Parts: sequence; structure tokens; C-alpha cells
Amino acid sequence: APGGPARGSSDASASRAALPPRGEDPPGGEDPLGPLRDGEQREVQGSAAQPYVLKRTGGLYSCSCPAWRNQGGGPEGRTCKHLKGLRGEAAELERVGSRKAFYNTGARVAGKEAAPTSAAAGAEAARKATVALASQWDEKKDVAGWVMMEKLDGERCLWDGEDGMWTRSGKRVVAPCSFLAGLPRGITLDGELWMGRGNFQTTMTVVRRQDAPKEWERVTFTVYDAPGAPGGIADRLAAARAALPATPDASLGLDAQTAAA
Repeated sequence: APGGPARGSSDASASRAALPPRGEDPPGGEDPLGPLRDGEQREVQGSAAQPYVLKRTGGLYSCSCPAWRNQGGGPEGRTCKHLKGLRGEAAELERVGSRKAFYNTGARVAGKEAAPTSAAAGAEAARKATVALASQWDEKKDVAGWVMMEKLDGERCLWDGEDGMWTRSGKRVVAPCSFLAGLPRGITLDGELWMGRGNFQTTMTVVRRQDAPKEWERVTFTVYDAPGAPGGIADRLAAARAALPATPDASLGLDAQTAAA
């Protein structure tokens, strides 16, 4: 048809045609596929002796690392921890458009040229948070005025108050978006992912998977503390309680506390 695309053209070619000339910024603002311009490449130091090469060609990104090269499917659906480090995890997830492909490449970013991301910052904040650990009472120490809580048998983790849950060792917990959407923003919460008494192994199997299985519907995040909030334990628990949704949510709760007499 007059004025229409030529026979045999594709959406991909039309997209490439709309890109700015190589080496130039797009008209009217920031390039959503940055930070590399079309045709630009950058080296990052990985685990190999020689640095890996990150490259952008049109709307496609590539990396010379084995993780990127050995993935199945076309290059438009591939990513790796070096590209996540360069562009940010959120930008790569949007570009790749597949949660499975995104998480199959590992959750952590890497490389000397890696730009800080909100997720990486959240993980660092979670790792630095002071977490109270359970210890056995010798029945001698005076615990009058202490707050006691039940230590649940599950996966201890920290909600960073932004977009991620992290184990105490700094590994991301791949939780469904629907689960994360129910957690309060702006406050770090220390708690336990669990599925009830006697279900420790089942809980570990579910929450350590990288594909956020349907069984997450049975997982509860029980809050012990808000380690980033000011004040003592009573103040922090009050902050955690205030941050939790007013409407009861079966997947989120605050551990019951008992004041020792």
C-alpha cells in the first residue's frame, strides 16, 4: 500500500530504522536503551583473565561472557550479570521482557564498570542492617523487661523496603511480584519466610527456587524487627506495626511478642 512498509519488512527493522544515527543521542531526550550508544562497547573485568566486552548494536546488547554466549534463544532475549550491572536490573528486565530468562542468569550484578542500581543498593542496606539472632537462655540471666518471640523454622530474610528480599548472606530471594506488592515501602523489615510448623524443608524448596513457583501462595513473611528504625526494640516493633497494612494479609504478619515478667 502506498506509504506503508515495504513487503518483507519486520517490526524489528522498523525499530532499528527509528534509532538515532550511530554515536548520536536520540532527538528529544535520553536514550531508553542507554548507557551505551549504538555501536559503542565497554570492557568489564569478570572471572576470566581477559575482560569481557559489552556491546550495543541497534537495540540489541551482547556480552562476550560464557553465560551470555551459552544461552538459548535469540540475542534479544539474553542477558547476564555484567549487562545487569551496566544498565541496572530493572532496565534489563524491561528490555529482555522475560522473567525466566532474566533470573536464569543470576540475580547479582558484576563488573568494575557496573553502575549502582536500586536493587544492589537495597541488598547492601539489608546486609548492613543489624539482625538480632536467637540464643539459648541459660535460665540464670535476668530477662525481666525483655521481649520474647518465637523463632520460626523457615528462611530468615530481610525486606529492603524498596524492591527486594535478601537472605542474611546477601542472596536475593526470588519472590512473586504479587507477594512483594504487599510489603511496605520505605522500611527495612527483618523476618522469616515460612509455611507453618513441620514444613521447614518444603519452605526451603519453595523460597530458594529461581522461578517463584505457585507454592508461594502458602508462604508467610512473619516480621521480627525493623532494624533500620530508630530507638529500642519496642520503638522498632511499633514502627513495623505502623508500616504493616491495616487490612490483614494472610502472607504478612508481625510475630507475637511477650514481655518477660
